[in-house]
Amino acid sequence: MLPPDHARRHHAAVPHDDKALRIIDGAGHNDNLLFAPAYFSAIRDFLSKR
Repeated sequence: MLPPDHARRHHAAVPHDDKALRIIDGAGHNDNLLFAPAYFSAIRDFLSKR
């Protein structure tokens, strides 16, 4: 997890169309356990479309 500004820059820099950006409101750097439902939902959504 990255700060939103960094995440947007990284997302824009990826040259592939097969990508996704999910901003989790209130989450900070490495807060994946504090925001586990949203974090893992984003991963499941991404993987289910591939």
